[in-house]
Amino acid sequence: MGDDHGNFIGGRWHPVGDGEGFAIEDATGAELTRRPRTSAGALEEALGVLEAVGRTWWERAPAERAEVVQAMDLGADLDSCAEALGARMGIESSRALQLLEDDLGEIEAGEHGVAEAPGIALVRCAPSALLSGLAPLVTRSLERGWCVLLLADPALPWLAESVARAWERAGGGAEALALLHDDGATTARSVLGSERLAGVQVRDNEERLADLEKAMAPRGKVGFGLGILEREAKEATFAGFPLCDATAVVTSECDPEEEAHAVCEAAFGLAEALGGEREGSLGRVVCHEGLFSTFTEALLERFDALEQAEALQRPLQQDLGGWAAELARAAVGDGATCLRGGPSDSIGRGGRGKIIRSVFTNVEPRWRLARARRPAPALALLRASDDSRAHELALACDAGHAHGTE
Repeated sequence: MGDDHGNFIGGRWHPVGDGEGFAIEDATGAELTRRPRTSAGALEEALGVLEAVGRTWWERAPAERAEVVQAMDLGADLDSCAEALGARMGIESSRALQLLEDDLGEIEAGEHGVAEAPGIALVRCAPSALLSGLAPLVTRSLERGWCVLLLADPALPWLAESVARAWERAGGGAEALALLHDDGATTARSVLGSERLAGVQVRDNEERLADLEKAMAPRGKVGFGLGILEREAKEATFAGFPLCDATAVVTSECDPEEEAHAVCEAAFGLAEALGGEREGSLGRVVCHEGLFSTFTEALLERFDALEQAEALQRPLQQDLGGWAAELARAAVGDGATCLRGGPSDSIGRGGRGKIIRSVFTNVEPRWRLARARRPAPALALLRASDDSRAHELALACDAGHAHGTE
């Protein structure tokens, strides 16, 4: 499905051969396409090219680098991306296209600084963050003056490929970005342990971020000649951006039925929340107590309709089932009332199995479910005495993200 470009090294695409590499499957488990498992030789080639052109890219004026980056048209391949995303998630391509178009509109410019020296930035992003999560990691690194080694996520490799194609079309130095594929952690661990990186830019779950940071090689002393003069090798910077869910507030002025419909889609919908694993999907609702019963009833009605219309099949991240089950067990253990779903024993060691949407009520602000950072198909309902208190509770739950009180 879509163009099979494979790896992108030195400004050239290297497609996977017939029957080679690893398979990418749709929502039902049928093969969509294949991508290459990057070999040690391909990784060495990519690093060599990036090192060779690194100083040339870094020495360009910041305004010139910014001009090239701004010439990237990230929307040019949305149709093919939407077709692939729709097949992967089990939704119509038109709904997937709308999701990707809205997602592109969420990309914001950010501070990138200027690199003190040429170097390579490793960029990797969880597929559930879509292009709004991936693209800024790439563009800010390039504007800073680094070359980029982009690792595609095997669940949705089309996202990284569309970024690489946009960079190729921008025409300012295609060799300054390389794209590699892998269906495991071999390539990532190899490059992290190579001591050849200036920076690492990753958006993923906190546990994954911790694993990647641990895989970075410690920098020792680098000698010159016979060791008469030594200097400390500069540490690569690690910037990890954890995936976070969000909190909704239902005040006394809201229409509870309208809010319930919107909340359900933003917490569980395949075409809006990617079944609950998308970055920014709703994990909590703080509702004014005067509307709580009406809102909950409408929410469950919409939830049941969604369950019949959109079955959760294959999540983008393999361990989502295990995480959802862990949250559900913690919620019940803390004393929450399970209205739908709940803990499941069907999730095996590898995190595979049926993914269950869950709704819990009578949740307290300090409980783990109310403070959990990572998105999941589990929604916590919290009650507030008035509108002011509702906003306070929502801020307290989200503040728990910043302080790691998961």
